[in-house]
Amino acid sequence: MGRIIKLLEQLQLSSLTEEQLVIIRQLYKVVEKEQYIFDFKIKRTIKDKNIVVNMLNQTISELKLKQKDLEESKKRIEEESKFKEQLFANVSHELRTPLNGILGMSHLLDETQLDTEQKEFVQVIKGSADNLLVIINDFLNLSKLNAGKVVLKEVPINCRSFFEELKGILEVKAKEKNLELEFFISSSIPEYLICDRTRLYQILINLLNNALKFTHKGHVHLYIKSIEKNKDNCQLQFEVKDTGIGMSKNKISRIFDDFSQVHDNQGQVYEGTGLGLSIVKSLVNLMNGDLKVESEEGDGTCFRLRLKLPIPNQTQIDTENKHKEEEIIPVNWLDKKFLVLEDNKVNLFYIKNMFSNWNIDIDTAVTIKEARHKLTLNKYDCLLSDVRLPDGNGIQFIIELRQDQLSKNKEVPIIVLTAGANEKDASIARKYNVFSYISKPFPPDVLIHELNKVFFNKQLTTQKAVEVSSEKESNYSKYFSNIHNLYKGDPSKMLDMIDLFIEQIDTDLPQMEEALKEKDWETLHFAAHTTKSSLKIVGLYNLVEPLQQILDKTSSKKQLETISGYFTIFNSQIKVDLTNIKVEREKLKATIPQF
Repeated sequence: MGRIIKLLEQLQLSSLTEEQLVIIRQLYKVVEKEQYIFDFKIKRTIKDKNIVVNMLNQTISELKLKQKDLEESKKRIEEESKFKEQLFANVSHELRTPLNGILGMSHLLDETQLDTEQKEFVQVIKGSADNLLVIINDFLNLSKLNAGKVVLKEVPINCRSFFEELKGILEVKAKEKNLELEFFISSSIPEYLICDRTRLYQILINLLNNALKFTHKGHVHLYIKSIEKNKDNCQLQFEVKDTGIGMSKNKISRIFDDFSQVHDNQGQVYEGTGLGLSIVKSLVNLMNGDLKVESEEGDGTCFRLRLKLPIPNQTQIDTENKHKEEEIIPVNWLDKKFLVLEDNKVNLFYIKNMFSNWNIDIDTAVTIKEARHKLTLNKYDCLLSDVRLPDGNGIQFIIELRQDQLSKNKEVPIIVLTAGANEKDASIARKYNVFSYISKPFPPDVLIHELNKVFFNKQLTTQKAVEVSSEKESNYSKYFSNIHNLYKGDPSKMLDMIDLFIEQIDTDLPQMEEALKEKDWETLHFAAHTTKSSLKIVGLYNLVEPLQQILDKTSSKKQLETISGYFTIFNSQIKVDLTNIKVEREKLKATIPQF
């Protein structure tokens, strides 16, 4: 633009006609105007740019301050979260450790000879400890539910046995309050359904306990019916109705809130954390169910729960029953070596006595240093370890053991016994092949359950697993060692069980032979299933596999031509074992005093 102006100025000085000069002057004015506008725009642009830059700088400064605030907030939240996690772990550990001693000692005491009054005292101790455990678990379950860490474990359950167990637990409390407790179960409900047994139990026990707590006279009823069913699913409706104190409408709206507690019209606050119904609501949502409540103050309450549950097929039922058989039939582990790492004297006393009741000697250590020394001296079949120990962390000790290429116990099965509630530790433990992570307190059957899995998984369910040393159990043959454990050496009860087993085999064996001959696979499957569930009771582990093959083939209707071979193996051996069992039965019978 400046160059054009200079050229126009030169033209004005040159010899031009008047007309040309007029045109050039007009052009010059236009160019000058454009130059002015251009300069103005440049200046304005620079000014606007400065404004924008200043605004950007200010925004960046503000963002940096906000980022700093966010980072500080994040750090504070992380610290609070870490503190909360540690608080839950510490509270759990500090409460569960003494509680494990109380429950453990009450279980051991209950196994001794007590008079009626003493039995009642023990039951009170156990009941109080169980109530305290419920309160602790309410806190921990709420934490897990809020964190989205509860995962449903859906398996087939036998509905009849489930509801019988549920009622049996609640009847004591109902009798104490002189209340009528009844379950009304529709015949249309399938024999088996698939669900998370623990979570369904938790929902119903909370609702029923709640009803018993707030009912002082009258009854608590549970109604269960199928409201919709097809071959794959069944929608159940549960109604818990009581004749208790009831609630006003404004209280109904708050009962599912955390830490909500009920007051009666005299202002009495009922015991509990106020978390039970909050947890119930969260679990119902987790199971995609629906829960409603109806109540009138002074006229009782009704909780109505609806859940849609799958119906299992026969293969799923057989698989689950097989797992249960392995869990409830104790295995004799007399030839196994155990090391228990536990520093709490009460807990150690409980564990030692528990194993002593099973006729098992164990090695113990109270520090990691002592445990390391014993692990260098002996090869163990199972290590049971606490987490918090005087000289270190049990999880870190396990990691070091797994990484020690020279250790003879590098691959030893490990069960963690902990009063802590630390999900992080549990996750690390699983990463390093810890077989099981058991929370204290635990009853003996929980440990039996886990030890059975350890030895079954390690292919120890052979005849060797049930052999009994003559030194410890010279009066009982290998066939009766498990029955001896089940009935604590009571020969009369042992004899009754043996007679039932013999009677069952004498009935089922001809039935199986006939079904095989007629190729009646359903009858053969049923008879084989009935027989298999009893074999482990008398130590016939070597016969479980051929029967399982028969069950698998008759269930899938595949490779049916191979069934005859498996039955021949089973049939020939069971007849030999049955003859031996009848001989041993007579020896056992001779030890029973005759009156």
